[in-house]
Amino acid sequence: TLSLLDDRSALDTHLDALYEKRTTTREAGLRGLSAVLESYDNSDEVEGQQHTLATLLTNLIKRGGSTEQELATKALGLLCVNLGCCTETHSIFQAHGELLQKVARAGKSPRARVVGNDVLALATFIACEDYRETLEVM
Repeated sequence: TLSLLDDRSALDTHLDALYEKRTTTREAGLRGLSAVLESYDNSDEVEGQQHTLATLLTNLIKRGGSTEQELATKALGLLCVNLGCCTETHSIFQAHGELLQKVARAGKSPRARVVGNDVLALATFIACEDYRETLEVM
C-alpha cells in the first residue's frame, strides 16, 4: 500500500482532502493545493484536472466558512495563473466571475473580501479578451 500512496501526486492527495467532511481537513487540503499550484511545476496535471478543480473550489467558496472561502478563492486564482491566458481560463472566468465579484463585495470575512478582490483583478487581467470585458468587471 505504501508504494501506491507514493505513486499518487500531491495534487491528487490534496484534491481528495477537499471531499472530506471535516472542515480542518478541507482547509489543510486547500493550503496544500495552493502550495502545489504556486510551484508551477505540474501544469499538465493541473490542466487535466482543471474542471474538477474549478468545480470543487467554487463549491467551497459558496458553501464553506470564511477561512475556506478565502483559501478556495486564492486557489481558484492560482488555477487561472497556472492555466495562463487561454480559452480554458476565459471559460472559468465566464462561469465563475460573478462569484468572484460577490466574494470581493460581500465575502464572509474581511480577509475573504481582500483575497476576492486580488483574485478578481488577477483573473480579469489573465482571462478578459478585450477591454470591454475588463470595464464590465470594473
